[in-house]
Amino acid sequence: MKYYLATARNFVLVALATTALLFFIHTLEPRTQPINAPAIAEWQQTEHVRQLMSPITFDLKMNVYAAEKDAVSQKEKTWICASGAGTVFAHKKIGHFLTNHHVIDPEYVKTGCLYNLAKERNVPISSLSRVQFRVEYFLTNADKVVFPVHVVHSFPEIDVAVLNAEKNILTAPIYKNWKSVDFRTGSPKIVDGKIVLGKGPMVLPDEPVATMGSPLYLPFTIIKGTLGNNTFSSRSGIPLIHFIAPINSGNSGGPLISLLDFKVIGMTTMSKADYEGNDRSLQSGAVPFWEIQKALRSVGLE
Repeated sequence: MKYYLATARNFVLVALATTALLFFIHTLEPRTQPINAPAIAEWQQTEHVRQLMSPITFDLKMNVYAAEKDAVSQKEKTWICASGAGTVFAHKKIGHFLTNHHVIDPEYVKTGCLYNLAKERNVPISSLSRVQFRVEYFLTNADKVVFPVHVVHSFPEIDVAVLNAEKNILTAPIYKNWKSVDFRTGSPKIVDGKIVLGKGPMVLPDEPVATMGSPLYLPFTIIKGTLGNNTFSSRSGIPLIHFIAPINSGNSGGPLISLLDFKVIGMTTMSKADYEGNDRSLQSGAVPFWEIQKALRSVGLE
Protein backbone atom coordinates (compact mmCIF):
# COMPACT_ATOMS: atom_id res chain seq x y z
CA MET A 1 0.00 0.00 0.00
CA LYS A 2 2.79 2.34 0.90
CA TYR A 3 4.38 1.58 -2.44
CA TYR A 4 1.31 2.70 -4.36
CA LEU A 5 0.97 5.91 -2.29
CA ALA A 6 4.63 6.81 -2.90
CA THR A 7 4.25 6.14 -6.62
CA ALA A 8 1.13 8.33 -6.80
CA ARG A 9 2.85 11.09 -4.85
CA ASN A 10 5.87 10.96 -7.16
CA PHE A 11 3.60 11.05 -10.20
CA VAL A 12 1.84 14.18 -8.89
CA LEU A 13 5.16 15.87 -8.12
CA VAL A 14 6.49 15.10 -11.58
CA ALA A 15 3.29 16.42 -13.17
CA LEU A 16 3.46 19.64 -11.15
CA ALA A 17 7.15 20.12 -11.98
CA THR A 18 6.49 19.52 -15.70
CA THR A 19 3.63 22.01 -15.68
CA ALA A 20 5.77 24.62 -13.95
CA LEU A 21 8.63 24.03 -16.41
CA LEU A 22 6.33 24.34 -19.42
CA PHE A 23 4.85 27.55 -18.00
CA PHE A 24 8.35 28.98 -17.47
CA ILE A 25 9.40 28.08 -21.02
CA HIS A 26 6.22 29.71 -22.37
CA THR A 27 7.07 32.97 -20.60
CA LEU A 28 10.46 33.00 -22.35
CA GLU A 29 8.99 32.63 -25.85
CA PRO A 30 8.63 35.86 -27.86
CA ARG A 31 5.02 36.87 -28.01
CA THR A 32 3.82 37.86 -31.43
CA GLN A 33 0.92 40.24 -31.96
CA PRO A 34 -1.47 39.89 -34.88
CA ILE A 35 -0.33 42.03 -37.84
CA ASN A 36 -2.59 44.97 -38.64
CA ALA A 37 -2.01 45.13 -42.38
CA PRO A 38 -4.01 48.35 -43.02
CA ALA A 39 -2.16 50.19 -40.24
CA ILE A 40 1.21 49.07 -41.60
CA ALA A 41 0.25 50.16 -45.12
CA GLU A 42 -0.84 53.54 -43.75
CA TRP A 43 2.46 53.94 -41.91
CA GLN A 44 4.49 52.97 -45.00
CA GLN A 45 2.60 55.52 -47.07
CA THR A 46 3.25 58.25 -44.49
CA GLU A 47 6.95 57.38 -44.41
CA HIS A 48 7.09 57.57 -48.19
CA VAL A 49 5.56 61.05 -48.07
CA ARG A 50 8.06 62.06 -45.38
CA GLN A 51 11.04 60.81 -47.43
CA LEU A 52 9.72 62.59 -50.52
CA MET A 53 8.85 65.91 -48.92
CA SER A 54 11.36 66.39 -46.09
CA PRO A 55 14.33 67.29 -48.36
CA ILE A 56 12.37 69.96 -50.22
CA THR A 57 10.09 71.40 -47.51
CA PHE A 58 11.29 74.25 -45.30
CA ASP A 59 10.13 76.13 -42.26
CA LEU A 60 9.93 79.89 -42.95
CA LYS A 61 10.49 82.60 -40.36
CA MET A 62 9.92 86.31 -41.04
CA ASN A 63 11.33 88.95 -38.70
CA VAL A 64 10.11 92.53 -39.01
CA TYR A 65 12.57 95.04 -37.54
CA ALA A 66 11.55 98.57 -36.60
CA ALA A 67 14.09 101.39 -36.36
CA GLU A 68 13.61 104.94 -35.09
CA LYS A 69 16.00 107.84 -34.59
CA ASP A 70 15.73 109.89 -31.44
CA ALA A 71 14.66 113.43 -32.33
CA VAL A 72 17.31 114.96 -30.03
CA SER A 73 20.31 112.61 -29.93
CA GLN A 74 19.75 111.17 -33.43
CA LYS A 75 20.71 107.76 -32.07
CA GLU A 76 18.87 104.94 -33.79
CA LYS A 77 17.07 102.27 -31.83
CA THR A 78 16.25 98.97 -33.56
CA TRP A 79 14.02 96.17 -32.30
CA ILE A 80 12.02 93.22 -33.61
CA CYS A 81 8.46 94.41 -33.57
CA ALA A 82 6.87 91.26 -35.01
CA SER A 83 7.54 87.89 -36.60
CA GLY A 84 5.70 85.43 -38.79
CA ALA A 85 5.95 81.80 -39.84
CA GLY A 86 4.87 79.51 -42.63
CA THR A 87 5.99 76.72 -44.94
CA VAL A 88 8.03 76.78 -48.16
CA PHE A 89 8.82 74.12 -50.75
CA ALA A 90 11.56 74.04 -53.37
CA HIS A 91 11.02 74.89 -57.01
CA LYS A 92 12.81 72.78 -59.64
CA LYS A 93 15.28 75.59 -60.33
CA ILE A 94 17.80 75.30 -57.51
CA GLY A 95 17.51 78.17 -55.08
CA HIS A 96 13.89 79.04 -55.90
CA PHE A 97 11.16 78.36 -53.37
CA LEU A 98 7.38 78.72 -53.33
CA THR A 99 5.06 79.85 -50.56
CA ASN A 100 1.95 81.97 -49.99
CA HIS A 101 2.00 85.71 -50.56
CA HIS A 102 0.31 86.29 -47.20
CA VAL A 103 3.16 84.42 -45.46
CA ILE A 104 5.83 86.84 -46.71
CA ASP A 105 3.71 90.01 -46.83
CA PRO A 106 4.84 92.25 -43.92
CA GLU A 107 2.33 95.06 -44.46
CA TYR A 108 -0.32 93.83 -42.04
CA VAL A 109 2.43 93.16 -39.49
CA LYS A 110 3.81 96.69 -39.90
CA THR A 111 0.36 98.11 -39.34
CA GLY A 112 0.07 96.08 -36.14
CA CYS A 113 3.48 97.29 -34.99
CA LEU A 114 2.52 100.93 -35.51
CA TYR A 115 -0.81 100.42 -33.78
CA ASN A 116 0.82 98.85 -30.71
CA LEU A 117 3.54 101.49 -30.58
CA ALA A 118 1.00 104.31 -30.82
CA LYS A 119 -1.07 102.71 -28.09
CA GLU A 120 1.98 102.29 -25.87
CA ARG A 121 3.02 105.93 -26.30
CA ASN A 122 -0.55 107.23 -26.33
CA VAL A 123 0.02 109.12 -29.59
CA PRO A 124 -1.66 108.98 -33.01
CA ILE A 125 -0.14 106.65 -35.61
CA SER A 126 0.49 109.67 -37.88
CA SER A 127 3.12 110.89 -35.41
CA LEU A 128 5.28 107.79 -35.97
CA SER A 129 6.56 108.77 -39.41
CA ARG A 130 10.18 108.37 -38.26
CA VAL A 131 9.72 104.62 -37.71
CA GLN A 132 11.30 102.61 -40.55
CA PHE A 133 10.89 98.90 -41.16
CA ARG A 134 13.19 96.16 -42.43
CA VAL A 135 12.17 92.56 -43.13
CA GLU A 136 14.33 89.43 -43.07
CA TYR A 137 13.37 85.91 -44.11
CA PHE A 138 15.04 82.67 -43.04
CA LEU A 139 14.46 79.06 -44.08
CA THR A 140 15.20 76.02 -41.95
CA ASN A 141 15.38 72.54 -43.44
CA ALA A 142 14.79 69.18 -41.78
CA ASP A 143 18.48 69.02 -40.79
CA LYS A 144 18.10 72.37 -38.98
CA VAL A 145 20.28 74.22 -41.51
CA VAL A 146 19.24 77.90 -41.50
CA PHE A 147 19.87 80.29 -44.38
CA PRO A 148 18.47 83.65 -45.55
CA VAL A 149 16.22 84.15 -48.57
CA HIS A 150 14.54 87.10 -50.23
CA VAL A 151 11.37 87.64 -52.24
CA VAL A 152 11.83 87.81 -56.02
CA HIS A 153 8.23 87.55 -57.26
CA SER A 154 4.84 87.84 -55.65
CA PHE A 155 1.36 87.16 -57.00
CA PRO A 156 -1.09 88.49 -54.39
CA GLU A 157 -4.08 87.78 -56.61
CA ILE A 158 -3.52 84.03 -56.22
CA ASP A 159 -1.65 84.18 -52.89
CA VAL A 160 1.66 82.83 -54.26
CA ALA A 161 5.23 84.12 -53.81
CA VAL A 162 8.64 83.04 -55.10
CA LEU A 163 11.75 83.24 -52.91
CA ASN A 164 15.42 82.93 -53.78
CA ALA A 165 18.44 82.06 -51.67
CA GLU A 166 21.34 84.47 -51.32
CA LYS A 167 24.06 83.93 -53.94
CA ASN A 168 26.71 82.81 -51.48
CA ILE A 169 24.36 80.08 -50.26
CA LEU A 170 23.97 78.50 -53.70
CA THR A 171 27.39 76.86 -53.44
CA ALA A 172 26.73 75.35 -50.02
CA PRO A 173 26.87 71.53 -49.67
CA ILE A 174 23.24 71.44 -48.56
CA TYR A 175 22.19 72.07 -52.18
CA LYS A 176 23.97 68.96 -53.47
CA ASN A 177 21.19 66.45 -52.89
CA TRP A 178 18.20 68.74 -53.11
CA LYS A 179 15.39 67.50 -55.26
CA SER A 180 12.22 69.16 -56.42
CA VAL A 181 8.62 68.12 -56.50
CA ASP A 182 6.81 67.50 -59.76
CA PHE A 183 3.60 69.36 -60.48
CA ARG A 184 0.68 67.53 -61.95
CA THR A 185 -0.19 68.64 -65.47
CA GLY A 186 -3.45 69.56 -67.16
CA SER A 187 -5.91 72.44 -67.31
CA PRO A 188 -9.29 71.44 -65.89
CA LYS A 189 -12.46 73.36 -66.55
CA ILE A 190 -14.57 74.57 -63.67
CA VAL A 191 -18.33 74.68 -64.19
CA ASP A 192 -20.69 75.80 -61.41
CA GLY A 193 -17.92 75.50 -58.86
CA LYS A 194 -17.11 71.89 -59.77
CA ILE A 195 -13.97 70.59 -61.46
CA VAL A 196 -14.79 68.97 -64.81
CA LEU A 197 -12.23 66.36 -65.74
CA GLY A 198 -10.61 66.60 -69.15
CA LYS A 199 -8.32 64.28 -71.09
CA GLY A 200 -5.26 64.88 -68.93
CA PRO A 201 -4.81 63.99 -65.25
CA MET A 202 -6.54 66.60 -63.11
CA VAL A 203 -7.83 66.16 -59.58
CA LEU A 204 -10.38 63.60 -58.48
CA PRO A 205 -13.16 63.88 -55.89
CA ASP A 206 -12.21 62.01 -52.70
CA GLU A 207 -8.61 61.72 -53.90
CA PRO A 208 -6.35 61.07 -50.87
CA VAL A 209 -3.91 63.92 -50.24
CA ALA A 210 -1.28 65.01 -47.73
CA THR A 211 0.47 68.24 -46.85
CA MET A 212 3.64 68.91 -44.90
CA GLY A 213 4.12 72.05 -42.86
CA SER A 214 4.49 73.58 -39.43
CA PRO A 215 1.03 73.66 -37.84
CA LEU A 216 1.09 75.44 -34.50
CA TYR A 217 4.90 75.69 -34.78
CA LEU A 218 5.36 71.90 -35.06
CA PRO A 219 7.74 71.69 -38.04
CA PHE A 220 7.65 69.03 -40.75
CA THR A 221 4.31 67.59 -39.67
CA ILE A 222 2.39 65.47 -42.18
CA ILE A 223 -1.37 65.96 -42.32
CA LYS A 224 -3.54 63.67 -44.42
CA GLY A 225 -6.95 64.31 -45.90
CA THR A 226 -9.12 63.93 -48.99
CA LEU A 227 -10.24 66.20 -51.78
CA GLY A 228 -13.79 67.43 -51.90
CA ASN A 229 -15.75 67.52 -55.15
CA ASN A 230 -16.12 71.30 -55.27
CA THR A 231 -14.03 74.46 -55.35
CA PHE A 232 -14.64 77.67 -53.47
CA SER A 233 -13.51 81.14 -54.45
CA SER A 234 -10.71 83.05 -52.77
CA ARG A 235 -11.09 86.73 -51.94
CA SER A 236 -9.68 87.61 -55.36
CA GLY A 237 -12.02 85.20 -57.15
CA ILE A 238 -9.47 82.46 -57.85
CA PRO A 239 -11.05 79.02 -57.36
CA LEU A 240 -9.34 77.06 -54.59
CA ILE A 241 -9.17 73.29 -54.45
CA HIS A 242 -11.36 72.12 -51.61
CA PHE A 243 -9.81 69.49 -49.36
CA ILE A 244 -10.73 68.11 -45.98
CA ALA A 245 -7.87 68.12 -43.46
CA PRO A 246 -7.12 69.83 -40.12
CA ILE A 247 -4.67 72.53 -41.23
CA ASN A 248 -3.60 75.28 -38.82
CA SER A 249 -1.43 78.37 -38.69
CA GLY A 250 1.96 77.41 -40.07
CA ASN A 251 0.61 75.12 -42.81
CA SER A 252 0.28 78.08 -45.19
CA GLY A 253 2.54 77.73 -48.22
CA GLY A 254 3.05 73.99 -47.88
CA PRO A 255 2.67 71.60 -50.81
CA LEU A 256 -0.56 69.64 -51.19
CA ILE A 257 0.40 66.33 -52.78
CA SER A 258 -1.69 63.48 -54.10
CA LEU A 259 -1.26 60.09 -52.49
CA LEU A 260 -2.08 58.46 -55.83
CA ASP A 261 0.86 59.72 -57.89
CA PHE A 262 2.78 61.77 -55.23
CA LYS A 263 2.72 64.92 -57.34
CA VAL A 264 1.92 68.45 -56.21
CA ILE A 265 -1.65 69.42 -56.98
CA GLY A 266 -1.78 72.66 -55.01
CA MET A 267 -0.41 74.95 -52.31
CA THR A 268 -2.12 75.00 -48.93
CA THR A 269 -3.41 78.51 -48.33
CA MET A 270 -6.27 78.65 -45.82
CA SER A 271 -9.00 76.84 -44.00
CA LYS A 272 -12.49 77.71 -45.13
CA ALA A 273 -13.25 78.57 -41.52
CA ASP A 274 -10.51 81.23 -41.58
CA TYR A 275 -11.93 82.61 -44.82
CA GLU A 276 -15.47 82.78 -43.49
CA GLY A 277 -14.46 83.96 -40.02
CA ASN A 278 -16.02 81.02 -38.23
CA ASP A 279 -14.59 78.42 -35.89
CA ARG A 280 -11.75 76.38 -37.36
CA SER A 281 -12.93 73.29 -39.20
CA LEU A 282 -11.57 70.62 -41.51
CA GLN A 283 -12.70 72.47 -44.65
CA SER A 284 -9.52 73.79 -46.29
CA GLY A 285 -8.38 75.33 -49.56
CA ALA A 286 -5.31 75.11 -51.78
CA VAL A 287 -4.15 77.23 -54.72
CA PRO A 288 -4.52 74.88 -57.73
CA PHE A 289 -1.38 73.67 -59.50
CA TRP A 290 -2.52 75.11 -62.82
CA GLU A 291 -2.75 78.63 -61.34
CA ILE A 292 0.74 78.29 -59.81
CA GLN A 293 2.20 77.10 -63.12
CA LYS A 294 0.53 79.94 -65.01
CA ALA A 295 2.05 82.50 -62.62
CA LEU A 296 5.51 80.93 -62.86
CA ARG A 297 5.38 80.88 -66.65
CA SER A 298 4.64 84.62 -66.64
CA VAL A 299 8.04 85.31 -65.05
CA GLY A 300 9.99 82.66 -66.91
CA LEU A 301 10.21 80.12 -64.11
CA GLU A 302 8.18 77.33 -65.67
